[in-house]
Amino acid sequence: MLTNVVVAASKRASVSAFLLGCLSLFATSCKLDTSATPPTQVVLEIDAEPMVRERMLTLQLHVVSSTSVSELAKGTETLDKRMQPGQPGEPHWPINITLSPEVGQSGRVIAITATALSEKDALIAERRAITGFISGEVRALKLILSDDCFQVQCDAVSTCLTGSCGDAFIDPKNLPLFSPIRDTDAGATPDAGGGGGGWRPPEFDGGMRDANVPLDPCLLNHGGCDSLVSCTDQSGRAACGACPSGFTDTHEDGTECVDVDECSLDNGGCDEEHGTCINTPGGRDCSCKAGYHGDGVNCTVNVQCQDAASCDAQASCKSVESVKVCVCNTGFEGDGATCVDVDECLRKTDDCRDHALCVNSPGSYTCPCTTGFSDVNGSCIDMDECVTGQHTCDSDPMACWNVVGSFSCLCPIGFTGDGRGAAGCVDIDECAQNNGGCHPMRQCLNTPGSASCGECAAGYRAVGAWGCEDIDECATNNGGCDSLRQCVNSAGSVACGDCAAGYMPSGATSCTDNNECMVNNGGCDVRRACVNSPGGHSCGACDAGYQASGDTACVDINECLTNNGGCDPNRTCVNAAGSVSCGACAVGFNVLGTTGCVDINECLVLNGGCDANRACVNAAGSVSCGACATGYQASGATACVDIDECATSNGGCDPLRQCMNTAGSRTCGTCAAGYSPSGATGCVDVNECTTNNGGCVNRACVNSAGSASCGACNTGFTASTATTCVDINECATNNGGCGNGRVCTNTEGSRTCGNCNAGYQDTAGSCTDINECATNNGGCGANRACTNTAGSFSCGTCNAGYQDTAGSCTDINECATNNGGCGANRVCTNTAGTFSCGGCVTGFVQDASGNCVAAPMGT
Repeated sequence: MLTNVVVAASKRASVSAFLLGCLSLFATSCKLDTSATPPTQVVLEIDAEPMVRERMLTLQLHVVSSTSVSELAKGTETLDKRMQPGQPGEPHWPINITLSPEVGQSGRVIAITATALSEKDALIAERRAITGFISGEVRALKLILSDDCFQVQCDAVSTCLTGSCGDAFIDPKNLPLFSPIRDTDAGATPDAGGGGGGWRPPEFDGGMRDANVPLDPCLLNHGGCDSLVSCTDQSGRAACGACPSGFTDTHEDGTECVDVDECSLDNGGCDEEHGTCINTPGGRDCSCKAGYHGDGVNCTVNVQCQDAASCDAQASCKSVESVKVCVCNTGFEGDGATCVDVDECLRKTDDCRDHALCVNSPGSYTCPCTTGFSDVNGSCIDMDECVTGQHTCDSDPMACWNVVGSFSCLCPIGFTGDGRGAAGCVDIDECAQNNGGCHPMRQCLNTPGSASCGECAAGYRAVGAWGCEDIDECATNNGGCDSLRQCVNSAGSVACGDCAAGYMPSGATSCTDNNECMVNNGGCDVRRACVNSPGGHSCGACDAGYQASGDTACVDINECLTNNGGCDPNRTCVNAAGSVSCGACAVGFNVLGTTGCVDINECLVLNGGCDANRACVNAAGSVSCGACATGYQASGATACVDIDECATSNGGCDPLRQCMNTAGSRTCGTCAAGYSPSGATGCVDVNECTTNNGGCVNRACVNSAGSASCGACNTGFTASTATTCVDINECATNNGGCGNGRVCTNTEGSRTCGNCNAGYQDTAGSCTDINECATNNGGCGANRACTNTAGSFSCGTCNAGYQDTAGSCTDINECATNNGGCGANRVCTNTAGTFSCGGCVTGFVQDASGNCVAAPMGT
């Protein structure tokens, strides 16, 4: 909001008009600010065209401040005042208003509306401007109520210009800088009462704002920030605050806050089965469904019933989900057995309009208008107690001031008192103090609520409503004085002063010429004639050989000052009274005739004294030695010495190449080892690796500036010397990685692995032993053991009971030898690889010892 609103007009009404601004703000300690202009202000001048002034009776001023143009509808009313410009005790045209922002709120937008109204408050003209403040600057804005805008009505953010509605917003940077100026009368002040008019209305210098002072970006459209967040000026850039809880920052920069629908997830935390979630801006409300009670987060079924008789008087028995329960009537809540009134006003669930009071009633609520407002077609409209007579102010109609929802008592301008009661306002005798603001030469006439100024005293004339100024008789026909005689004005009279220079008084008002040449040749030099003229005189031409000096004197003419008196520029001019002569020529010149000179060419003798390597340059009257030849430099004014080019940057030779100085030049020698010449001055590196690999054998050659080196050995080779590498026999170590059962063959720089040896087979890249015994017993035949070995096998001796016969194992007949050890007279039975002893042969029997003995006779 604005901290100070000053309304000013002429010196007479400035203080009273200022009080209007204080009244509108309900200020308790308003005082006229006579200090220096505050650093941040908008100075407004309101004027009206003659046709508008003629028809209008009342001017209504209305000022609203807000954070942005889009928020003006919600802005703070700063000034709302009606006045009658030009009437006694009221401001006079033009009306000036000074608007100052509250500390720290220079980014506020202000909307100023000036409306001209007729006797019956009919619209005559209206002009509106929407602008803002620039920190540290005072800007000027002028509104003129135009006849073109007669009966043209525009909306809240537009204004009437030349009979049509247009944009009312004015960028404050486009407003001119304000510069007040004083009247030309020195020392005039608002209360001086002197001949001056005091302060003049503000004038505008038309200057542009300082480009180094940034415009507050929050002035227009709230800096692009969402209306729910703050906007701050950070070095000319708008910074938006954070979105409040319950809103999502869509762009993560505060420019758009979107309400979070808390009900979309888990029913917003409300009872999932019997609760209802209602999304609200920034939050949510929970309530229980019909037939249930609770806080909405936890809902419990109402009391069951058979009929309404078992329910509260404010409930009915209804079927809810196939169960009959007591349900409280609209406007009540509870378990149905007990129903209590819902206070919609306390819960702020009412829909009462602005300036209406919410009054709770059983089951409902009413919205009567608050005190100071009346119901008009469903809206609460401010009641003008001053019009309806519902006030306690003084009977003077101007003592009652309507404010929103109430009224205020204040005596009209020109009266004193508290504004209340039958005698609450007493006329102020303005004439009792400082002659009522009238000029000291003008009578003050007190009137109820005001004062006027009568006629001015003799010798003065009225200026405006309060001033007087002396009549300057000299302004008409020079006050009757001779045109050559000064008219001297004084308070109420006139006198003729001295005559103009060159004239003398003749009577009280006339002048006659004065012949100055009659005395001392009129002050002219004796070599100069005096010439009289009406009202003055002059000095004529000087005698020959002299020239005028000022208006009266003569001085000798120095002919040498002009074109050297006709002498050659290189020859001295000698002035004499009335004549001139030419003297000697300057050094380096010979005399030629009476006035001329001719140059001496010194270069024709011994090169003018210059070095043989240096040109001689002849000039008028002198000689100089020019630049030395290439490869030489000047030594003094005439000599040259050889330049040692090698002393600077090696004479331009490559650092790897020796510079050798020569007379007037230099040459570049051979390059350092490892480099070869490049042009006359350069060296380039020799790449030794391009020839025979730089001497490296089986290893890389690495070239470097001026040399080469042998790097690491190639794969499969090992160092033998600093330059040579020899082959590594990979097969000598771990069979070259070929594994058992495979032949490793060494190659130059590598090795190869052959096929698997006999007795081995390739299994997934490895050689594994073949078990020959697993197949056909290794070919050893039956009855002979096969023994597998790595890469081979062997056949053992024949099994017991068998003998080797021509490489085959055949059965041994043990019974054929010593009856197989069965003893005599016992049957020996041979089998494959073994034998067995059977019973006794015929004619023998086995005795008790197991031996076969002859059988007894007869058996």
